[in-house]
Amino acid sequence: MHAWETAIRQLGDQLGLPQLRLGVNGRFAFPLEGGRHIGAEVLGDGLLVYASDPVPYDGAQRLMRAWTRSYVTRLAGPPVQTVLREQDNELRMLAIARLSARQSSPRSVHAAIRRVSEWLDDIRRP
Repeated sequence: MHAWETAIRQLGDQLGLPQLRLGVNGRFAFPLEGGRHIGAEVLGDGLLVYASDPVPYDGAQRLMRAWTRSYVTRLAGPPVQTVLREQDNELRMLAIARLSARQSSPRSVHAAIRRVSEWLDDIRRP
């Protein structure tokens, strides 16, 4: 986990977010404006990076757009998984990417956060 701790700490420092650190449980979650959350969790020697948005009324339609996009772009790069999850009585759409141990750099984590955030932006639009 040390490599991921270092990568995330360095990313936080680069972005001017000193509070961006892995907790003792190996994860972080960070709320952004507009209700979006970003976060990451160490899983084995890899890292799951996610972004989530509240989905007040069109969860099924967004999930179908996400699955369609996932199918269409399956050969265009690393996969992004999408799920609907209820959190604090609120339905949220999560976009999740996995990084391997050899990708444990601030640049890779930042790119993954951007990728899952852009993924959510794209499926929000009908």
